[in-house]
Amino acid sequence: DNIILVSKMSNEEKQLPDIKEDGSDDNNPSLFSDKQISDDAKSEMLTALSKRQKDRVHDARRKKEGFLSKEFKEARNDAVWYFKNKDYFGYTLCAILIQLIFGWSYAFPDGTTPTCNDEFSFGYSTTNTIMCNTHMVLVEILPKIRVLTSFILAGFVASSVSLWLKRRSAYCALCGATRNIIINISTIVPITDNHEGNEWRENMLRWAVLGYELSVLKARGLMDDEKGREYLKSLRLLKDGEWECMVNGDRHSTVWCWIQSQARGLTEEGIIQSEVAFQTICQAVTLSRDKANDMMSCIDRDQPSPYSLACALLVNMNIVFETLSKGFKWAILLHETGSIFRLYWQPTMW
Repeated sequence: DNIILVSKMSNEEKQLPDIKEDGSDDNNPSLFSDKQISDDAKSEMLTALSKRQKDRVHDARRKKEGFLSKEFKEARNDAVWYFKNKDYFGYTLCAILIQLIFGWSYAFPDGTTPTCNDEFSFGYSTTNTIMCNTHMVLVEILPKIRVLTSFILAGFVASSVSLWLKRRSAYCALCGATRNIIINISTIVPITDNHEGNEWRENMLRWAVLGYELSVLKARGLMDDEKGREYLKSLRLLKDGEWECMVNGDRHSTVWCWIQSQARGLTEEGIIQSEVAFQTICQAVTLSRDKANDMMSCIDRDQPSPYSLACALLVNMNIVFETLSKGFKWAILLHETGSIFRLYWQPTMW
């Protein structure tokens, strides 16, 4: 369907009349037959006609693509919903399948009513032993798995909340460190009559904000991406040649290195008048770099893989045993009822 659509749109573009240099097309005579029209007027009219032709092509394409994209989005959402929930439906269907396979008389050779009993009070049945005792064993195992799963999941949730809070706290600390370095540069680096000195001061302030934005882009995985570059340009934080001078994967550290290097140069020139003031800027740079260090790091701010695997294993075990237990229980109910239609009309099944 997509190939057919592209072919149709290409044909429609070919069928549109081409605007000639004299402003005419196959259906309209020349608009510039009058020699009194100036060259500027001709140029403006040609631009308007060309824009009109492009708009018609764009509107036709957008209409068809918009219609298809709506259908594609609906199909995609349905597919995503299905694949997210197919496991849960699968477990339910598995329990119903066990019921339909083992819920008949061949699986209950004793054929007594009630189907299962515990005559010797040991928790096991003396009739229909295979089906009844299998169900009783599953019922015995389930509470133990549930208790273990509850403790493990409680720890997992508590750890996840702690890591979530740690990442948010790191972001708040980065915001504070950025304000700190901006205040230090603004108060320590003086405004002078020298235009070049003031330009370096403005660059240092711009770099302070640029380092912050790069840190956030790194947390989002966009620091080295072209989208991140365009975003920084839109904020007017990036000048020509600076992007290429940064170290890939550590661009924010490069920017803070520029700030500290420039502070050293201004100190040597006497613009920053004391070593203490220079050290204050260095400490502000160090604090910013420390707070921005891998806010979304998977080394110390992600759940341990074995822990996550253990949680997933216990949850799946709990679901599997619950499915088997319900399947054999429903099979026993089907045998006692004798009719699947009658059973599904009763509240007991639901």
